[in-house]
Amino acid sequence: MLLQRLSSLSVWDDAYFFVRYADNLLTYGQLAWNPDGIPTYGLTSPAYLIIVVPLRLIFPTQPALVMICASLLCGVLAGITIVRFGFTLLKHQVHQTIFVVLLAISSVVAGEHITLHLTSGMDTMFAVLCLTIWLMLIFLSQKWGLAGVLAGSFLWIRPDVLLIVVPIIVFLVSHSQSKELIIIFSATIIIQLLLNQIYFSEFLPLPFYAKSTTIYGEAFYRYYVNTANQYFVEFLLSYPYLMIFAFIGSGFTLYKKYWHMVGVIFGIVLFTIYQLYFVVPVMGFSQRFYYPLLPVIIFLVIKAIPVVIDQLPANIIQAIKTYPNKPLFVPLLLVFVFINPLPIIITFVNFTKPNDTPVVGVGRFDLQIAYDTLYNDSWYRLDAVSALNDEIVIATTEIGFPAVMNPNKTIFDLAGLNNTYIAHRGFSADYLLVETQPDWIYMPYPHYEDMWYSIFNHPTFEENYHYFSARMLGTAMDVAIKRSSPFYRDMLEIVNQYE
Repeated sequence: MLLQRLSSLSVWDDAYFFVRYADNLLTYGQLAWNPDGIPTYGLTSPAYLIIVVPLRLIFPTQPALVMICASLLCGVLAGITIVRFGFTLLKHQVHQTIFVVLLAISSVVAGEHITLHLTSGMDTMFAVLCLTIWLMLIFLSQKWGLAGVLAGSFLWIRPDVLLIVVPIIVFLVSHSQSKELIIIFSATIIIQLLLNQIYFSEFLPLPFYAKSTTIYGEAFYRYYVNTANQYFVEFLLSYPYLMIFAFIGSGFTLYKKYWHMVGVIFGIVLFTIYQLYFVVPVMGFSQRFYYPLLPVIIFLVIKAIPVVIDQLPANIIQAIKTYPNKPLFVPLLLVFVFINPLPIIITFVNFTKPNDTPVVGVGRFDLQIAYDTLYNDSWYRLDAVSALNDEIVIATTEIGFPAVMNPNKTIFDLAGLNNTYIAHRGFSADYLLVETQPDWIYMPYPHYEDMWYSIFNHPTFEENYHYFSARMLGTAMDVAIKRSSPFYRDMLEIVNQYE
């Protein structure tokens, strides 16, 4: 299943944000959305660049491979860290065996979603890894200083995880744990906020404003009614056995009045409420917004295992003890969970066939395959547009793939995830059509109804732009090209075949 997703077809559109920022950092020395542009706080996880930038240096011509390696590396490290966390807390062999079996079964049940996050290129597994490490610092080594720095760094790792971290810190400190933790945590947060303001002129990332407010108009948000609830239920059902043990662990924690654990439960509740009611789950596929909950849920599972297993009859416990002592038990279990012979065969076929004979795309990381297979019905002739002069300015709401296909062009982000003006003030057709005047506009994706109509009905639009409907082009988004652009004839030639 995992090998089957090792291609450019697996990388999400938003993952290419990180490639663009990494490239501009390496080329121009600053975190900017556009080439040689002003610093832009468009990444909710700028710390993920710690992984992406070195990989970009290793694979300078393979952006899809860079992002797959980044998410896969973080996912593998997260898995290893979770297993080590459990084995360190669970001293008895029986408990450790049950822990491994629970993880194995959960990996099978949620295998499709896990492999998606391992290969999406997104920062999901990076957040899981960092939170697991932080839990180990808190509940194993009790290195309060380092834990405080890492806790504060979640502002750059993934800000919403602070909703999990802060309650844990508060409950620890309020019950006679080290005051050093909250002092260093607070200092780290303040320093990062000041650095954000100095460098980006922003305290918080721009997507926070875009996804936590109503800047896109009421029509847009109707598309996402109950979506957050649906993703949350799917997340619970993807890990049924972990959820059962976590529920038992929560009950045991409250019954025994382990107050330092109450912060964990409170953090889970707070984070879940925020995701359910205050975030628009755009691109929330495979419940990615809820995956930071995994480390704390697994922590509750670890606490519940001794409570449950010690109630079992002695003969069952003895039977469990015998299996891990049999040769190759753990390796065979891991092979059963992670290895599927079909993807291996497909990968072998793809690597041995000539380059002009694509089979499913496995093992191939060029962007053209991704465009031809996934995106040619979204952005009309994007490959041809990418070949135009780099002085052309492109505007679109779906910006990741166009950005990686056009690393040297200015991309105007209609959705405001990388545009300070729109993130704070909302979309303005005047700002787009009068002040900015992009050469090529991919009209807003259909969900952005209010934005689309404000552009189309603007008094200057028909006069200044040549419009081509999505129906005529056979794509999801319409196209408009600027009549007075010095590149008008070149752009018109691209769309003329369907005029």
